[in-house]
Amino acid sequence: MTAGPVVLRSGDGSELRAGPDGLTLTRDGVAVLRSPRPARIALWPAPDGGGELAAGYDQVQLRSNRLTGRAVLRAAGARFEIDDVFSWAGAGLQLQRQVRVRLDDHFERAPTGFASWFGWALTAAAPRWLLPGAVYDRNEYAPAYAIGANLAGAGGGGPGAEPVLVREDRLALPFAAAYDSNARLAFYLNNERPHGGTVTADDLAPAVISDRLRFGSFGDLSAGELGYCYPGTEGTVSYPPMWTTGIGNAQADSPVNPFPDLGDHPELTGPRAGTPAEAAGGPWRGAGWARRYHPVADGAGHGYTLLTVTTPAASFPEFVRRVWRFGWQRHRPAVRRVDLAAVERVSLDLLAAAVVTDGTEDAPIGVPTWIDVFTGRPGHLQDTLSVGFVGRNLEVAATLLRAAARHRRPDWERLAATMIDSWLAAAGGDEGLCHTEWDRSRRGWVDSGQPGVVYLRDQSEARTAVLAVAAGRPSPRWLDWCRAYARWLADHVSPDGSVGRSYYLDGRPADPSVNDGIHTAAFLARLAAVTGDPAPVELAERIAGYYWDTFHAGGVFAGGTLDNPNCCDREAATLALDAYLAVHAATGDPRWLAAAQLAADFCETWIVGWDVPMAAVDAVGQPFFDPAAGATGLGLITLGFSAVDTYLARHVGDFHRLAELTGDRHYADVAELLLHNTKQMVQLAGEYGYTRPGDQIEHWSIGRGRGYGLNSGWLPWVATAHVLSIWDGAK
Repeated sequence: MTAGPVVLRSGDGSELRAGPDGLTLTRDGVAVLRSPRPARIALWPAPDGGGELAAGYDQVQLRSNRLTGRAVLRAAGARFEIDDVFSWAGAGLQLQRQVRVRLDDHFERAPTGFASWFGWALTAAAPRWLLPGAVYDRNEYAPAYAIGANLAGAGGGGPGAEPVLVREDRLALPFAAAYDSNARLAFYLNNERPHGGTVTADDLAPAVISDRLRFGSFGDLSAGELGYCYPGTEGTVSYPPMWTTGIGNAQADSPVNPFPDLGDHPELTGPRAGTPAEAAGGPWRGAGWARRYHPVADGAGHGYTLLTVTTPAASFPEFVRRVWRFGWQRHRPAVRRVDLAAVERVSLDLLAAAVVTDGTEDAPIGVPTWIDVFTGRPGHLQDTLSVGFVGRNLEVAATLLRAAARHRRPDWERLAATMIDSWLAAAGGDEGLCHTEWDRSRRGWVDSGQPGVVYLRDQSEARTAVLAVAAGRPSPRWLDWCRAYARWLADHVSPDGSVGRSYYLDGRPADPSVNDGIHTAAFLARLAAVTGDPAPVELAERIAGYYWDTFHAGGVFAGGTLDNPNCCDREAATLALDAYLAVHAATGDPRWLAAAQLAADFCETWIVGWDVPMAAVDAVGQPFFDPAAGATGLGLITLGFSAVDTYLARHVGDFHRLAELTGDRHYADVAELLLHNTKQMVQLAGEYGYTRPGDQIEHWSIGRGRGYGLNSGWLPWVATAHVLSIWDGAK
């Protein structure tokens, strides 16, 4: 080591100091990050003496505004030459790392892998995190089986805690960021040149050694370290591919089944359909570590470029907004334009053609919840008609009714009106809550899966859909049905403005969790706009005030999805965004516009902003995802797995309205990305081998199991989201 510290100064007063105690990054003269052993190598299998090598630099030089550090680490006849170059890159401190492997003649030639690591030790005792799409704050609202679940709890930090490493290929953008609430400082570590490539063995093998692995991982969060490991080992939780979990309609039921050998890996198969994930310990936990390495071979090596940024932030929500937008600017998500008119045409044709009727008076008319794109047939586990959430039959009807006027299709108008009338007659709800899900094989209502229990989100979505087309109808029945729900809410909203997650049809609470009730405020605000009655607005503001003060102002958005309850997810943010915009439109109060912006900022962090390769480099065919399409613009769904879909297309209008109301062009850029990129995989003719034009698989995975989800199903909300986004995007 060169005698004395070597100092690399930036123009804003920040300094990088390299000395015998490693690296120290200072801001305004205060040490904020340290890396005592910046040169680190992990080996697999671990040789005698351990599997990790770590040291400071042997040599440090300062030349032409660059600080270079060199270290040589040795193990079992192998030398790892690490050359790091640091420079101030305007936005922050850039590290360019190169690692080279040299072997002695006596090196044992058994298959051996290595990974290199760079990390900063945070000074904050309990940092708050953002790894977009995987870790929010301390993951208090993550399922118990999720990566980094409850970092503030007994298993999430401190001596002996399980390591928390997160692969960058399951993140919306390839960065990790930490927030020190006491110092009000944000720390951001970004992979400047992500690639994300992988091999098919990555899907299932506990350890893989391959030079074609091109993704890293961030961590160790449980140790309070802002670090990067390349390639991307993950542990002790690493979600295996979703298709191994055995949840929902099995892909084996489809004639296109790329997974015939699943039986060879029974240890990865989770609980069968209908088994609660929590009761089984979580279907995605897998079998421990997923270790990933590059081969130890003479002359082999790898490199990567990282950017470290420190910036002030007054609060956790401001931290999220600042680091997310910084990442967006660094990676510049690109719009892939599609033929929107063609997507609208095939989506509407598909919705109309998919409507089924059982020919009996007690059953509603609608579109099955789940249809296999390769057969055109409903799945035996989801051969239902659903009023909201993923089925959205009343939204289907409302969309067809509006389309009938736009495209002069009286047949669609008759079909849509018949659908709505059949639902109102069969499901009830004239005095309050209605049934929500009809099972076609059982010929009865199954609703939430519990007898007589319905989710309130389904109620709000169903009534909002009917409300959108109720005005001007010759019969007041539709609007009366919406008013009945408003009266029910007036009687059941708590004095503080909270509402429960689910209720019995007679109005008794079934699930008293109150995380996600903001959707009721959106419905009430829209009802007031249609009827001119100010009473619903007063109730909407009371509800909005509760959810803002209790959850959203602090950056907590949880409980949006019905099938992964009460955890942090993107839909909680979208429900809040929609509601606050609706209440703002009804009142003009700028408070609700600011609330909508904060919700939008969190919603964005689930949007994939870089093109994660959706197929392994050695994959033979990919029947689920077009290799010419990209992942950018898809949206991660929730914590606990790494699935992406096109749901966020339905909020194109919300982001456009925010851009108009605030003058912030960034929101318009988000809207344009969601408008186009979400539609890349809609079949316009027969190009993907699906049964019908308009078909699109509902979701896929990133991380392990690239490009495949649980199955090859289409859900009605895919098509309605596309159509609504096209109409909103054209405004």
